Amino acid sequence: MPSAMGLRILLAEKQALFRDVMRCLLQQIDAELVILEAGDFSSVMVAAERHPDMAMVLMTSNLPGSKAADPVSDFRRLYPAIPLVVISESECEQEVQKVLRSGARGFIPKTSSGEDALSNLRTILSGDICFPARRFADETEADVPDKRKRRVGRYALTTRQMEVLRCLGEGLSNKEISKELGLSLGTTKIHIAAIYKALNVSRRLEVVNAAQRMDILS
Repeated sequence: MPSAMGLRILLAEKQALFRDVMRCLLQQIDAELVILEAGDFSSVMVAAERHPDMAMVLMTSNLPGSKAADPVSDFRRLYPAIPLVVISESECEQEVQKVLRSGARGFIPKTSSGEDALSNLRTILSGDICFPARRFADETEADVPDKRKRRVGRYALTTRQMEVLRCLGEGLSNKEISKELGLSLGTTKIHIAAIYKALNVSRRLEVVNAAQRMDILS
């Protein structure tokens, strides 16, 4: 995976022990991630004000300190541009649907294994969304905006990865792809690494040729 140097992630959870666990998981993705911490909602607001370009906020659904009844909706209202991932003790249908409709990028139950949580975090950092499969599958196309749908086809490429792949096919550089799709350069590199792995190639020319042979650029 390409380096995520400079990408900031905020861990917002009242229990320091759980923050330590999540920090260890994130460092397995990339040791150069800049990981910030907050124990209450007011600290989240301070961090968001200082770093509006954060790559992700990982926040528990019951984080104390919000003046609103629901800290998730409160954060989304105040900072809609910062990707939010909700960690919750509850896996009930109503909770997952509420988080999905709020515009959050993902939902990770606290009952998840470390391996599952790590996989979900990788998916979200690559620009996709990640919710419990059985809940997400229940959403109809009318319920989920087009830009949030995922395409998981024969080659396990997400919608965003297909967009990056098409840009590669057009001969765009990493910087041009980032500008075209509104991504950070680090996120673009993460997508490209995932595409290389999915298509079993190691060079830029190979990935375009492989995609053309497989007829997945049309």
